[in-house]
Parts: sequence; structure tokens; C-alpha cells
Amino acid sequence: MDWSIVIGLALGLGIPAIGGLNIIVRMENRITQLERDREADQRWRETVGGKLDAIARDVNQLIGSGKVYE
Repeated sequence: MDWSIVIGLALGLGIPAIGGLNIIVRMENRITQLERDREADQRWRETVGGKLDAIARDVNQLIGSGKVYE
């Protein structure tokens, strides 16, 4: 058998498979990055929410105390 035919078939079948694998790896990396971004966004929201809750609590205490600040 002519080895050039075998090599040609192997390359012809292998290149698309490697390209597909490359696409899958890139998609996995992108999904992982999206998950990290979502987790960071969730932590940021919790932090901001906690700070807003503290501000609201302090404002409510000032309103409820009946003291006038000038």
C-alpha cells in the first residue's frame, strides 16, 4: 500500500477532529470564565446589598431617634 494515501487519509480525518477538539476546549474555557464572572458578580451584589442594608438601618435609626441634627 502506498503510505502517502494512508498519511493523506489520516491527515484528512485527523485535522477536522483536532479542529473540533480545539473548538470544544475554547468553549469550555469560555464557559468557565462566564461562571467565574457570574460568581464575582454575585459576591459584588451581596457586598453592595449589605452596605445598602447598613445605610438603611442607620437612616432608620436617625429618623426614629427624633433628634434634630444641624
